[in-house]
Amino acid sequence: MTNSKAKYMMIEQSIIDKIKKNVYRPNDKIESEYELCNIYHASRITIRRALDDLCVQNILYRRQGAGTFVHENAKNFIGSGGKKQVLVITPYLSRLMSNVAQTYLPKIYENIDNNRYTVNTVMEPANEEYENEFINNLQSQNVAGVIYYYSDRVSVLEKLRQLGIPVVLIDLEPKDNPFDIVTGEDFESAYRATLNLINCGCRKIGFFSQFSIGMSTSDLREAGIRQALEDNDLHLEEKYFCHCVPDSALVENRDSNWLLEAAETYLKQNQDLDAVITANDDSAFPLLGAAQELNISIPEKLKVISYGNYSMCNLPLINLTSYEQSLGKYAEEAIKLLCERMEGKLPNLVQRRIVKYKLIKRGTF
Repeated sequence: MTNSKAKYMMIEQSIIDKIKKNVYRPNDKIESEYELCNIYHASRITIRRALDDLCVQNILYRRQGAGTFVHENAKNFIGSGGKKQVLVITPYLSRLMSNVAQTYLPKIYENIDNNRYTVNTVMEPANEEYENEFINNLQSQNVAGVIYYYSDRVSVLEKLRQLGIPVVLIDLEPKDNPFDIVTGEDFESAYRATLNLINCGCRKIGFFSQFSIGMSTSDLREAGIRQALEDNDLHLEEKYFCHCVPDSALVENRDSNWLLEAAETYLKQNQDLDAVITANDDSAFPLLGAAQELNISIPEKLKVISYGNYSMCNLPLINLTSYEQSLGKYAEEAIKLLCERMEGKLPNLVQRRIVKYKLIKRGTF
């Protein structure tokens, strides 16, 4: 066993020496496993062990079906303990940061292999002005992989794509997404919620969202509702499906009442609704406030189901039925997926991992 260990370590050191002496240059393809067996008079298992270790250390990398190559920044990792740096980018959204800090980030650190990787956390750039500086910093730090709790910064995604490093997105999925992603069962859960409402006698079911069309999670939830209604031969009323986007002047003036006013208008125009599924809890809270203002009894007159299961859902005056979206599970799947990608264990196809939601029933349903 000792001799076997010494053999693969000797092969690793030989390859490292060739990189130091520029026999192998960045992005060069090294010999095949069969050729290395002949060069080092070693078994295939020993050669593969040596290559696996060098890939984990970010000195080599594999392309499925193409071979093994020298990492562009291999010399920076030689002698550094061989640890790859993983960067976790959090959203520039204060309303999400408490959940991110309490459940999401701890799970990242808990599930990372500290013998192979180091983890750093950074908030996404506040605006486009800082994006180039942000990306330049990533390049200078030799980041090997990124986990991005994506908000809606398409320009940041494009710059990450140009870097050519593995990226795993969490939650939202952009159009024509080129990256691996961990997301939730948005369509399926909305479909189930709609069936639950139908089974309770609801026939006129709507959707209320603070997002414009094009937000992937919101769109999929709406699609799930529509499909369930169609499958049960219930008439679709387009007026029941509302995407309320604030006027730009309201945003500039930081008017926080726009969504409450939009919810009041929605309920006044649709007084025959039996139930509403909201895009998330941020949409549900003002809807409940509007229902109270209009003396609409919850859940007798109107049932409400939401997404997020924020801590406020437990408050007696809110008592909101909401799908729990476990950020911890997102984090576990994301770090697992990123490591598999960095270690060359996945095909060159976008991978999608789906996290299941749990409906927490309270007084609005």
